[in-house]
This record gives sequence, C-alpha cells and structure tokens, in this order.
Amino acid sequence: MIGASGPFGPQSDFSQPFTQEYFLVSNRMWLDDYHVDGFRYDEVTDLYASPTDDAYAKLAYDTYQYSLGIGRFQQGSGSYSRIIQCAEALSKARDVLRNTYTCAAWQDDLLNKAEDMVKWNYADANFAHLLDPRFSGYPDTKTVDNAAGEPVDMPVAPFQYLETHDHSQLIVFAGTQSDGFLPPGDRSRFYKLQPFAIALYTLQGVPMLWQGEEFADNYNLPSSGSARIGLRRDTHWEYFYDDYGAPLVRVYRRLGLLRRTYRALRSRESYYYYLQSLQGNQIITYHRHAPATATQPEEYVMVLLNFSDTAGTIGVPFPKAGTWREMIDADVHVQTITVAADGATQAITVPSNYGLAFVWPT
Repeated sequence: MIGASGPFGPQSDFSQPFTQEYFLVSNRMWLDDYHVDGFRYDEVTDLYASPTDDAYAKLAYDTYQYSLGIGRFQQGSGSYSRIIQCAEALSKARDVLRNTYTCAAWQDDLLNKAEDMVKWNYADANFAHLLDPRFSGYPDTKTVDNAAGEPVDMPVAPFQYLETHDHSQLIVFAGTQSDGFLPPGDRSRFYKLQPFAIALYTLQGVPMLWQGEEFADNYNLPSSGSARIGLRRDTHWEYFYDDYGAPLVRVYRRLGLLRRTYRALRSRESYYYYLQSLQGNQIITYHRHAPATATQPEEYVMVLLNFSDTAGTIGVPFPKAGTWREMIDADVHVQTITVAADGATQAITVPSNYGLAFVWPT
C-alpha cells in the first residue's frame, strides 16, 4: 500500500488492489454510517493521470456507482446521482471535471487574479473572463450513468473563491497594519474588497465563501514552511460587528439573499460588455440571464463593478425595456431606472470600490 515518498510523506500506491479497495471501503463507510453528502478530495494532481487510471479516476467512478444505490442521492427516475465529489485539482481542474466522475473542482485562477488586482489597484478584462467558466474552458456537463446504467448528463462546475486556508486573506494584499513579522491586513481598507465580493456572488460557477471572509478577518500566511501550516488562525468574532467588518458582512448577506432569490444569478448564461467596460475607468459590466420556463418568467441581472477609488459613469445597453431595480442596497434605499427600448443605452454612475445589481423584471 505504501509507495514512494512525496512532499507530505509516504504516498499510497494505487497500483495495488488493496489500496484501491481500502479507499473505496472508507468512502462507503462515510456514506453509510455517517450519511455524508460527499467528499472533497485534497490535491489530486498526483493521483490523476487519465480517465481510466487506478487512482483518483477509479475512486471517483466507484464511489459514484455505489451512490446510485443510496436513495438520498436520487431525484426522480433516470437521474444522475447527487453525490458531491469535489477535487482540489489546481493544475488540472478542467481535465478532471471533463474526464472523471467529479461534479466540482477547486482552482485558484480567480483567487490569484483578485490578489494581484487588489495589490496593484487595477482591473482588466481577464478578471471578467474568469467569472465565466465556459469562456475559460470549463465544461458544463459530464456524461455519467444513472441507476439503470443509461448515460445522462450531470452538471459540473468549478468552485470560485477569493480566499482559502492556503492563502493570506485578500485584505492583506490591500496593505498591512505594521512592518513586523507577518503583519496582518489593514482592516480599515475592507471597502476595497466590496466589488470582489459582489463579483463572487454574481458570477458563474459555485461561489465558495471561506470562513474568514465572512468574519472579516485579516491573517497573513507565509508562502511556504512550517508556519504556513502551523500558524494559529483564531476566529475573531468581534470583527463581525465592528466598524470595518459589519459593512462587509452586510454585503455578503445581501448577496447571498440575491443569489438564492434570482434564477439569473444561478444560471449558466452571462454576457460581458467588453466594448463598454474599462473605457478610461475601472468599471466592469456584465449581465446574467435566465430564460423563461413553463412556470417562471425570463430574468436578467445587470452587474456593474467599480474597482476604482473614485466613482465613475458607464454607458451600457440594457437588454430589456422596462423598469430595472437596483437590489444590493434595496434594503436601505430604492434606485430604479426606466429603459425605453430593448438595448437602449443607460448612463449609470457606480460608487467607488462598490457595485450595483439591477434586476429585470422588478
């Protein structure tokens, strides 16, 4: 069972049938005895070689097949299993989603871009492209088997996030409070993170909120070494309520409510207004769209993000005529615009380090 030594100690030898069986039996135990919803597999880059390998690909397939016999993962006849199998596959996320029985994958593309933008105070089109996994080469579905052995399409998507346990919190890149060893991020600059938070909850993919974001923390991690693993990262509950944390937490709460409420924010459709965005400013604009169904009307959400320290105005065509209502701040004041015709251009002023989300129909 023990193979060659790796960066974290001896590695499991998946060429051995005992190793394969051991991990599968372990997964079955968690599913049967503890009724877990699924698994998040730590970095699988070294365990995935091909769609038919004996390591991660086989384990994900066998676990999925086993889950087809568990009622809580079924939703109607002929459906795929709803078991969660999420792979941390930082350098192979697209391949893993496309070629294994995986429904979600970790990837650091958005996180790395956000860190760089906060540090150097800029915005560019590459950030907007990362908000659209399809544009970035991710598949929408993966063909799997249902309980009858028939092929069906299972939706897949990457996790999208701004912070994880492996990185310093995003606020650190906006500046630190001192020059000492691992100085914490300057929490007085939390306003800089607001447009990133709005992007996270209005993008395509699965938004992941790492626990420190919600609690408005500011710890700093070294890039390597024992301190990166062993450094204490206590949860500062008081940050949740102070003058710096409370506004950011409010934004996250509003965004969570909006994503749950509006189908357009959970859809697979978006459009980046590349001709209107970033024209002498740091404003990025895109819309999210959900087509009409038999029971629900068509829906749009127009998102405008300003990464600058000054307010800016952008002219952008709104796709539908009628009344649009801004919803991020709708709990404190009402802001509406009336669009005279489909595609009519509207001049919208976006506050600094903030964003707007106009919804149609109201």
